[in-house]
Amino acid sequence: MNGQPVTRPLSVGARWTIRYAVFTSVVLALFAYVLQAEFRERVDRDANLVVRLQLKELAEELERHRSEPEELEAYVDSHVSSAAQDLRLGIRILDGEGRVLLEKGGPEPFPLPERLPAPGTEPALEEIDLGESYPFYTAVFPAGSDFIQMILYSRAFERGIRDTRDMFLYLLPPMILATSLFGWWLVRGMLRPIAHIDEAARRISASRLDDRIAQSGSGDELDRLAGTLNEMMERLHSGVGQIRRFGSSAAHELRAPISRMRHRIEDALSRERDPIADEKLLLETLADVDGIAATVRALLDLAHSEGGLDPHQVRDVSLSALLDGVADFFEPTAEARGIVLHRAYPAGLAVRGEPNWLRQLFANLADNAIKFSERGGRVEIEAEEDAAGVRVRVHDYGRGIPAEERERIFEPFHRAPQGRGEAGVGLGLALARQIALAHGGAVEVESTEGQGSTFTVQLPRGA
Repeated sequence: MNGQPVTRPLSVGARWTIRYAVFTSVVLALFAYVLQAEFRERVDRDANLVVRLQLKELAEELERHRSEPEELEAYVDSHVSSAAQDLRLGIRILDGEGRVLLEKGGPEPFPLPERLPAPGTEPALEEIDLGESYPFYTAVFPAGSDFIQMILYSRAFERGIRDTRDMFLYLLPPMILATSLFGWWLVRGMLRPIAHIDEAARRISASRLDDRIAQSGSGDELDRLAGTLNEMMERLHSGVGQIRRFGSSAAHELRAPISRMRHRIEDALSRERDPIADEKLLLETLADVDGIAATVRALLDLAHSEGGLDPHQVRDVSLSALLDGVADFFEPTAEARGIVLHRAYPAGLAVRGEPNWLRQLFANLADNAIKFSERGGRVEIEAEEDAAGVRVRVHDYGRGIPAEERERIFEPFHRAPQGRGEAGVGLGLALARQIALAHGGAVEVESTEGQGSTFTVQLPRGA
């Protein structure tokens, strides 16, 4: 650590609350900016309209009283006096050279225009800064050979804009605080089911795989997540149970021959050497060693098949030729038991997979069918293409499988009661199903006691 302080990362709730507060702040700031810009545009438009109307009215009066200066001065004075005091209205009449002919009201100083507009132009409102709190609006309008200049204080117009801005400045912090608290409350409520899921997941261990996460029944995303996790735990529970049964069965299968070998060796050590007895002991021990080796090989094959296919070994396989090879291999064994091995499949069938594993799959099914057929019986190996791919059936007319045993026969080391006298370690069908699954296929069984069994393998079609 080198003495450096450990920084603790922010929780999900804190991060989402900060994001919610920042987003809300940005939205409120943009709203205030747009509102103030819109308000200013309207104020400027209203001020322009007021000044333009006043100037046109003054221009008409100037034309009417051009030969009556006293009447014009009285009118201008009355107009300035009647205006709201807050406007600080000022009116100035200029001749064509920019000299002042008449001036009433307005601030001190009351600056002259820098240039006079061309005749016939509309008055343009300008802002000028005279050192006051608010700027002044001024405009010049041509009236015949003369010009009218008007000036007024913008406080009456600008005050609303500034009041609106100040209101947002005052209200923005409490609004951000309120929305942050609301966001924190909202996020906390959203994360509460996740906290319950986390708490339940921490309780679950290898010894408590039967625990489940409580669901609210709302059907929302988090409720579906809890359901998915429960399904996963169900699969784990089933898998761990299967592994435990597998380990127990494997230990049982290996313990018996090892115990027999130990007893024989102890018996041999406790008596005098006898070549005939020693030879018998060695032959019996060798048979047990072969059985243990066969069990270990089957276990390794099963573990390998559960690990999936090697992509480098997968290719298009001629299923017809592969089934011919399996049938040729088991033909002598079938003939020795008086069993007819019948083949019925067209040439040219192809699947995609790993040839050695596929050969093992059908060899296990053929061996199983011959093993459980009565002497003088019949075993059929049939194959055909269908819409789903290639279907292979291995059918025997043997003893059949009881209904309660039909799924258990695919469990490692499981032997049906009627097959426990037969040689084998009880891994053939388990290995066959795993190989089919690894190829994207399946193995199913149909059986009737006393009439035989049919194992059907479905595999995807090759190129």
